[in-house]
Amino acid sequence: MKSAIYFSWFFIKLGLSANGVTVVSGLICLIGGVLLTARSIWLIFLGAACFILFHILDCSDGQISRYRKQSSLYGHFLDGYMHFVFDAAFFVGVGIGALTSHLNIGIALATIVAILVPIMYRTILYCGWTIICYERMNMIHAGRAQQIDNVAKIDLDYVTPEIRKKNPVGKRIRALIGPTLTVFFSSNAPYAFFILLIGQLVAKLLLNAVFDVRIYLIVYVAIVGPILIVRALRQRLKTNALDKNYLMLFFRPDKIELPRDYFFQ
Repeated sequence: MKSAIYFSWFFIKLGLSANGVTVVSGLICLIGGVLLTARSIWLIFLGAACFILFHILDCSDGQISRYRKQSSLYGHFLDGYMHFVFDAAFFVGVGIGALTSHLNIGIALATIVAILVPIMYRTILYCGWTIICYERMNMIHAGRAQQIDNVAKIDLDYVTPEIRKKNPVGKRIRALIGPTLTVFFSSNAPYAFFILLIGQLVAKLLLNAVFDVRIYLIVYVAIVGPILIVRALRQRLKTNALDKNYLMLFFRPDKIELPRDYFFQ
């Protein structure tokens, strides 16, 4: 966020709108994806840096929007869409790079799965919001909203943040394990990949060991990703998250604490 201020100043002086910066961030992801397919480790480093720059611009477009008082739903939609571009460009680039380094059917299948994993994982969040809004409109048009409202006025304390704070230590530990395992296909993937690249470079310089971390990243995501997706879906179904978050959104919005309660993440 602090780094984004300088970029925001530059784009404001350039006369670029917030949506324009959002589009630029998407184009940088596409450039980064191409660079990740390179054989030179320095170009791969540059490709990873493009995706880190995306996060800076992702903050910058919001700063410009607030500065110019141009916030809009379309701007938020475009911003969210670029996160899918981010996921696709990153793993297509890493996958093609892995295939150019070690071409076989196993890596090819792993690449396909690895491209799908982050998109499917992110869709859990966006699909949840879509279903909540769509179902609410269906209830209103069907004349059932008032009936649901009356039922929902019954004690809703069981879905408030205060109750969730009483989770046992075991659940808190599991809550830490999830982000740790998903770091290689979440928004933090470029940072983790950057660290892997440093390890690859050090191993080559000090131990003369030659390997390509893109292959290991693709295989890891292809194996661990589907397991964590199933786990995330099962957890949300088991805890009845859709119904609980629906009730919170429309009947206890005062209990929602953003960004912690950003529902389905």
